[in-house]
Amino acid sequence: MLRVRPVFLFASRRRMRALPNCALCPSRMQFKPSSLNCRSYAAGARGACRDQWGFPVVSNRPDLLQFRMALPLVLYLAIWTGFTALAPHGVDAQDKAGDTARRWSETLEKIRAGFPEVAHISADTLQSWLDESPKLEHLTLLDVREPDEFAVSHLRGAHPAPSNDEAMKALQDAPANRRIVLYCSVGYRSSELAGFLMKKGYTKVFNLEGSIFRWANEGRPLYRGKERVRVVHPYDTHWGRLLKKPLHRTGPDLPRAPRATPQ
Repeated sequence: MLRVRPVFLFASRRRMRALPNCALCPSRMQFKPSSLNCRSYAAGARGACRDQWGFPVVSNRPDLLQFRMALPLVLYLAIWTGFTALAPHGVDAQDKAGDTARRWSETLEKIRAGFPEVAHISADTLQSWLDESPKLEHLTLLDVREPDEFAVSHLRGAHPAPSNDEAMKALQDAPANRRIVLYCSVGYRSSELAGFLMKKGYTKVFNLEGSIFRWANEGRPLYRGKERVRVVHPYDTHWGRLLKKPLHRTGPDLPRAPRATPQ
């Protein structure tokens, strides 16, 4: 004889509680198809418990013991997946930062070795001088870069001096003991011009170490005329690696290949 199991789609909580006890369950608990408290079910005797119609009790919920056993594995896989996804990016960023620091160190050492007679000052020193003389009464700033570089951004109050003649023109009324600070992109061109001015008799000539690239990398103010900006001409693809990418002035007019002359 075919036995049909009735289905209660809208059984209330009171109706569920009214169900008879399981005759085979030693805990003598009332039958609840979704209960995790049944001792026989927890012990693995899933086929032993039957309802009042004689059908095996099958829980709609996962086994709590199995879930507890699987939880550490799930957490381990989640942590490992996150680590493998983030670790390459972090390692790559550290490698790039280390490579940039090494390039800066090598560049500054070469400049000092190439121009031992030139005095170099840090960005902090120049900033303190600018704070003492906001209108540059006792200080002259010379930007030794090319006109297209100067047009992108420069230090406030700097005079363009891409050549020796332009520098002498900017200093024609300055006394020999005038404090002069020169900068370019990283310091090669400004150190060379500083040596030239020292030979001309100027006694307080200084090169800004790291020049405008380091100045901009440290978040210090840059100007285009009277307008404050946050971009710098990267000179070329080779030396531009010493300048933080968000500061690069992009455009079709900028050179892409490394230039022949050192920066």
